[in-house]
Amino acid sequence: MAIGDLITGVSSSRGAQYEWAGILMGTGTKWLVEEMDGLDSQPDMQTDDLQRNDDHGAVLGTDLLTPRNITATLDYLGDSHADVMSAYRAMAKVTRPLAALYPLAFQRPGEVKKQVFVRPRQRQFPSNSDVAMGLAQGTVAWLAPDPRIYSLVQNHAQIVLGVGVATANVVIANAGDYRAWPRFVVSGAGTNPRIVVSGQTADPLDGTVFNGRTTALDVVMGVGDVLAVDAGLKTVTLNGANAYTLKRDDNQWWQYMPGNNTVTFSRTNTASAQTLDIYWFDVWI
Repeated sequence: MAIGDLITGVSSSRGAQYEWAGILMGTGTKWLVEEMDGLDSQPDMQTDDLQRNDDHGAVLGTDLLTPRNITATLDYLGDSHADVMSAYRAMAKVTRPLAALYPLAFQRPGEVKKQVFVRPRQRQFPSNSDVAMGLAQGTVAWLAPDPRIYSLVQNHAQIVLGVGVATANVVIANAGDYRAWPRFVVSGAGTNPRIVVSGQTADPLDGTVFNGRTTALDVVMGVGDVLAVDAGLKTVTLNGANAYTLKRDDNQWWQYMPGNNTVTFSRTNTASAQTLDIYWFDVWI
């Protein structure tokens, strides 16, 4: 079963469900979610502003978000003390220290399924008279080092350059409200792949836009070669091996803006077919 498959009880007008490591919480479950704090709040801002020593105020630096802290206030509506304790133990198994990030998946009315990548940070549940009657209230907390919220489903688009074809494009949509990093996989024979973005709408507040930026690599690829580029991680691999040196000095990393983005794939040497697979998540902040 894939992550998010347990979420089935949300309609366009009511209900909300949250799935964590095989435990479903919210509508239609024994885990009543009173509050899920931190998913709709903006994390604190991290800045590198410098206080001026020649005038009032400061010299502004880059504004970045700190990690996202998420806390669920939960009621467990059990049938007995044994039922509550069984639920406690099940939650304990998935709120232990983890070596990697794991997705907290969720869906609200009228929205697609989303996820945020987290580690558990705290679990607090009582042992009191309510527990003896089959009822409990407590909290579970997670930390998302990456504060962005992603679509549960990764989007995919493809451009195929046939024999004799040097360039083509496709329009992809970021349905979120924040910028998204692309990931590319180029396969097949061709020389010097170039991936350009255009058609973006600038951010209405600060004017950010990446139109005309080009991901540029100098490489001669054979029929069986696979070149993978992750713009977010700034990695380039060829057939699974580090190939960051293939990136040109004038390479420009870019992101998908919310809305439509036109991606153009071009190459030299068109003697064979070559394919560009484009992957991205819709992103919210």
